[in-house]
Amino acid sequence: MKHIMMILCLLLLTGNAQAVSRHQDDEQLKQGTYEVLARLLKSEVDAASLVKSLSDYQPRSPYQLETLLSLAQKLVVAKFSASDTYTMIVVCGDAVAALDGDDVGLGRLALQMAGLRNSHDGEAFYYLEWLDGVGLPVWDMLAEATGKKASQMRELARDGRLKEDVVCSILLKQFYSKYEGMAEIVAKKRKK
Repeated sequence: MKHIMMILCLLLLTGNAQAVSRHQDDEQLKQGTYEVLARLLKSEVDAASLVKSLSDYQPRSPYQLETLLSLAQKLVVAKFSASDTYTMIVVCGDAVAALDGDDVGLGRLALQMAGLRNSHDGEAFYYLEWLDGVGLPVWDMLAEATGKKASQMRELARDGRLKEDVVCSILLKQFYSKYEGMAEIVAKKRKK
């Protein structure tokens, strides 16, 4: 009986030690990300706010903190503000969760959306085709938002007659209205 109690105590201590180690790793990750973001954003306040917002969002999502913080750095490098970065991650996180995606899918979608927003000279078509290919009904969403047909939107994009940043904004609004809260729903299901 003493041996069983000792084993149980060791398991509890090991589990606690791992939890403490994970917490320390997360704190180091947050601090390192904060330092990078403060330089990129040229604002300690914006960097701290973004790291805190993503840290608060993570437990309510199916995504790893490391993924969220790494993605934030990439979006800021792509000229997103702190608030736009947070919005992009959360809205794309909901869309990816609706498609039963994972951390890799979140990164790919958010970076494709960043590429779409920052593209020019008619490159929107290629980004939209990629988004459509992963299961997001982007042509239908654009049609709904503009009052045109999906085929007309595809033709306008192919001809380079869509403003990429406007398309990105429309899609983020459509993703939000269609998929809001999906990351939290998926996170709850996975924790059961």
